[in-house]
Amino acid sequence: MKKPPLFMLTIPKGGRAVLFPVMVKRPNTIIFATCAHAVEGMVGQFEMVVADEEGNVLPNLGGQTKNMILPRELGADLAFVEMQMQELPQVVRLSDQTVSKGSKLHHARNVMYKDDFKDQTCVISEQEASPLNRRFSLIDGRYRDTSEQVAVLGRTLKNPLRAMVARSWPGVSGSPIWDQYGNVLGMVCGGNEELTAQEPEYFLVYLPAKAIKKNLELFLR
Repeated sequence: MKKPPLFMLTIPKGGRAVLFPVMVKRPNTIIFATCAHAVEGMVGQFEMVVADEEGNVLPNLGGQTKNMILPRELGADLAFVEMQMQELPQVVRLSDQTVSKGSKLHHARNVMYKDDFKDQTCVISEQEASPLNRRFSLIDGRYRDTSEQVAVLGRTLKNPLRAMVARSWPGVSGSPIWDQYGNVLGMVCGGNEELTAQEPEYFLVYLPAKAIKKNLELFLR
């Protein structure tokens, strides 16, 4: 199983997520993608820790890290993080491939500094996933599907977020979702790890890679 480059993001004030490199902006400057909800409280320039899979903290040659949270009205839960590095990682392969029934897909979980995962930085999961016919937008910090939007707003939105039958855990936000060849099909935004009467099946909300590529072109090129 091939995998894309993975990096762990930890904000000193609390919170952890995963990010992955999507574009070289200029020499020694890399652009990562992650979830907006992981960094939305840190607008502009802020302090954060970025480490590789082995837990090695990466020095930021430019001092502070910059981020750009996409407009909230897009509902995409996507942010781009800019960082200067001595050696740039290879950017991931963003694929237009869609999730099909029985797909074996992977994502990573950031477990830095968690007592239950001593000396581990990330955990990689493999799951057999299938597409779900649900569409979401991030509205006021919640993923609302089309039925909720009609009830709350009286209309449906563009809904860039998709869903699949797969399990999610705290710390997977911002992780790429990839196949056995390392192709990235999307980015994990949220989902559930336990079943309830309201949600009797596992589901994972994600932003397709096609949408990440589109927003890179709109906002960063």
